[in-house]
Amino acid sequence: MKKKSKLKIRTNGKSYQLHDSPFYKLNSKKRLASLLNIEHHQLKQVLSSSAPKFEKFTQVKVGKKPRAIQKPTNSFSPIHCRLASLLCRIGTPDYLHSGKKGRSNLSNAKDHIGKHKLLAVDIKSFFESTSHEKVYSFFRGQLKCSPDIADTLCKLCLCDSHIPTGSQLSMPLAYWANSNMFDELEMLATKHSIKMSVYVDDVVFSGEQLNKLFLSTVKKICSRYGMTVHPDKVRLYSREQPKVVTGVAIIDGQLKVDHKQHKLLENDLKLWEACKDDPIASDLSLPRKISGRLSAMGSVEKEYLDRARSFRKKYSIR
Repeated sequence: MKKKSKLKIRTNGKSYQLHDSPFYKLNSKKRLASLLNIEHHQLKQVLSSSAPKFEKFTQVKVGKKPRAIQKPTNSFSPIHCRLASLLCRIGTPDYLHSGKKGRSNLSNAKDHIGKHKLLAVDIKSFFESTSHEKVYSFFRGQLKCSPDIADTLCKLCLCDSHIPTGSQLSMPLAYWANSNMFDELEMLATKHSIKMSVYVDDVVFSGEQLNKLFLSTVKKICSRYGMTVHPDKVRLYSREQPKVVTGVAIIDGQLKVDHKQHKLLENDLKLWEACKDDPIASDLSLPRKISGRLSAMGSVEKEYLDRARSFRKKYSIR
């Protein structure tokens, strides 16, 4: 059976201001259905159906806390993908590195190369904390949709009254629903000659005026918008310290593979060495996982690209 191709977010090279979005001042469900590439009666059907729109399960990864996932069903995914495609066409501030072509966790780290202090914070339960109220406020307040359309969009976008954790729509919608908070954080940073960047729920600041008072102000701003800075994921680095930004180490002004990634690779390779001669090992996903990890590390340090190529060739991984 032919594997179903994964839906892709498509911007078609378009980028426009918020007020040029097709959602701006939208007040017709018929027009909304057209934007979603479905018929009006299909939209009505989706909204009135009692069938589950999301698959819910727990994702368990070694060394990490179990994570609740809400993923659109196969029949509902095209609507989320289309919504994501339209939202991703709205231009975002330069500080945002997630969900943008040519930007990544790597470009996010590059923004903070230099001999200065660095503060990294993580917004706790970012998607789950982005509530119906926040999303409705975005569609109604910033995009100026009619109340009925804003409510309809919330019904299409949300799971259990919050942004789902496993949708293509999650990242762009979570940014826009919290954009006022991020803009206020950037205003604070600019006021103190501090550089700020955002990658999903990671907010990073670098500059000479970083201190505990600045961190306290960041926490207060986030709290005012209904968000919490994760107490266990706050890192304030001195000028001389090696720093870790969105999984990438900054050491002596250069980007390096983080020690944590080295350990994960080492563990995977040990496991593969122990089981590769077993007849069932060829059915395991581990070789592909190792290849993917090496390639990701290669985007930071080029020597790992050679290792990735050699590994794929040795074990015939395509």
